[in-house]
Amino acid sequence: MVAVRRLLALLAVAVAVAALSAAPAGAQTTAPAKCTAIAVLKAGNEAPPTTSRASGVALVHIKGTKLRFTVVIANPARETFIAGHIHVAPVGMNGPIVVPLFSGMNDGRLLTQFESRDIDATLAGQICGNTAGYYVNYHTTVFRGGAIRGQLTRLF
Repeated sequence: MVAVRRLLALLAVAVAVAALSAAPAGAQTTAPAKCTAIAVLKAGNEAPPTTSRASGVALVHIKGTKLRFTVVIANPARETFIAGHIHVAPVGMNGPIVVPLFSGMNDGRLLTQFESRDIDATLAGQICGNTAGYYVNYHTTVFRGGAIRGQLTRLF
């Protein structure tokens, strides 16, 4: 009787191992990325800080490979915004662009965006796994390297 139980246990383990190894190469074995983060956009957060009078907030929601975002920027000096991105780098450092958010020209007193982007599953997992390692910044014609910036902070 003990031998039969051991054999059944061994068979169960073998079936489980076979099932796991039969998954196609590159198959996702973890849940898709999911997070919501916020960035408070201020001139003093830029590296180096700027004298831009604009300020704003960016809300980023990732679910799987879909990145949805809402950005609101108050622009009292009517600076001309030309680009916005998510970059990878810690506070105080500049890093490469990983997700483009805005391109064009906007010199209104209020810049608003309610949009989405498709992103790679690996990038989605990296952002959700380390939101503080990413920042949002928006560029103007005067501050081409970035006028306002905010590090992402995970909400949930």
